[in-house]
Amino acid sequence: MSLAQTYKDVRRLQQIANVLFRQELGYFVDKLNLKAHLPFEKRLHVSKFAKPKDSTPKRLRLAMEELGGSFVKLGQLLSLRPDLVPQDYLEEFSKLQDEVKPFPFDVVKMTVESELGSPLKKIFSFFNEKPVAAASVGQVHEAILKNGQRVAVKVQRPGIREVFETDIDLMYHLARLLEKHIPESKSYSPTGIVEEFEKYTQKEMDYVSEAKNIERYQVVVEDQKHVVIPKVYWDFTTSKVLTMEFIDGVKISSIKDFRKLKVDGDYLSGLIARIFVKSVLYHNIFHADPHPGNIMLLKNKNIALLDFGITGQLTPELTEKVFNLYMGLVNADVEMITEGLVSMGFISDETNKEKFKEEIRETWSKYYDTTLKQFNMSSFFWETINMGRKYGMRFSVEYVLLIKAMVTTEGVVQKINPGFNFVKVSRPMIEKLIKERTSPEYLLKSAKKTLMDFKNLLVRFPVDAQKILTKLEKEEPKELDICDADMKKFETEIERSSNRMTLGIVMASLIVASALVMLAKIPPFVGGLPLYSLIGLIIAGILLIVLIISALK
Repeated sequence: MSLAQTYKDVRRLQQIANVLFRQELGYFVDKLNLKAHLPFEKRLHVSKFAKPKDSTPKRLRLAMEELGGSFVKLGQLLSLRPDLVPQDYLEEFSKLQDEVKPFPFDVVKMTVESELGSPLKKIFSFFNEKPVAAASVGQVHEAILKNGQRVAVKVQRPGIREVFETDIDLMYHLARLLEKHIPESKSYSPTGIVEEFEKYTQKEMDYVSEAKNIERYQVVVEDQKHVVIPKVYWDFTTSKVLTMEFIDGVKISSIKDFRKLKVDGDYLSGLIARIFVKSVLYHNIFHADPHPGNIMLLKNKNIALLDFGITGQLTPELTEKVFNLYMGLVNADVEMITEGLVSMGFISDETNKEKFKEEIRETWSKYYDTTLKQFNMSSFFWETINMGRKYGMRFSVEYVLLIKAMVTTEGVVQKINPGFNFVKVSRPMIEKLIKERTSPEYLLKSAKKTLMDFKNLLVRFPVDAQKILTKLEKEEPKELDICDADMKKFETEIERSSNRMTLGIVMASLIVASALVMLAKIPPFVGGLPLYSLIGLIIAGILLIVLIISALK
């Protein structure tokens, strides 16, 4: 089904085709059947740019920058997916900057007043007409509330949701064309990437969701005096307007020499690393894009974390696996690292799983004898992800985001302090967590939870079993996707088990009945014992032998 049904869609497809042509990516224009959207004279020269002068990743990044908006956001999201995107593309996509021209103040004023339901002057005593930052989704203005509180007001760009929805429809269209005309692209799941992008876009378009992320992270740093998370002002926050505490400082990305600012590199880098580890292992949440532009150095040498549009959240099960992987890393335990990585991925082929384990062991066995100073987390995870891709391994989205966030955090702290080692700083926190998790209180709590889970399982079992049996009766075998041979084997095993249970019940009944006859001393007697009692015990003995033979088989 063609999505180019409206005039707007056709114009956007024309723009995409022309940008790709201009960036010497005629190969994609040709393969995706977009030639019809080019002017006639350009169609004749599409094949001329089958191989661009510069690298394809660079050209694709330039094309995304020119298309702007949702395409820049897509590239930024792809830069967070090392499991799907090759390294050279990752490096290029990470250069994408979400900076656009600000929209007029009249539009800002209209949006804020419409969302908050009051004139601007009634809410703010001051509102700077010039934004402090502008991006594709929205822009930020400095303001002062009537109570004197200095705030940052994030205002969504008008009509941006409709623009993104149109672009996402076209992305789905292009993704299907990619999978159809360039079969090798299927291994990267283009439609799956667009689906993931759509989910994150919906979250980013909702400022209430971002405000909730900010408050979740405030819990992480509540006992950290030197880390600031902006306060959210809920009375002046909606899905299109986010009002939060104004943070005055310098972005780490803008600092060239920390020594000139008289900043203790060990202290600052350690602070950033510890906050990251704590957020993951203690609170199951993490900042998914902690690049230097999202970390601010304050005048009092404290730091502030900004932009919580993309925040990862781990399930308790995934947190436990991450914890085990961390333990392997800090102890240079290759076996634990290997098992941890395999437990977090999905390899359908058992042979591939064993080969993957073997390659992990061979690659990282050098860390048995290495010092922590020689351990580089970035290279470790990049190489592991590449190996996982080689074996068709699929990691969960949250785990991949965590890897990227971890690598980004390591890059930030090494920018501040080149000699910093992430694993070395993590070790005391891991050891403390191990002590906590082996304490009687924690074990008792875990045991209680396990018992409750088991109890719930037993309660649900009859209902769940009934549902399965009902489905087996109603559904066709092909719809259930059950192999006929396996089903017959399953039925045979059920029948055998039922027969054994029946024999066991009969045997037990005979023994009980024989004992009662013996106690009652019911005639006739043989050798002083009741005849019927002896017959019952003999039959029970035969049944016992049958059951033993059946069990052994």
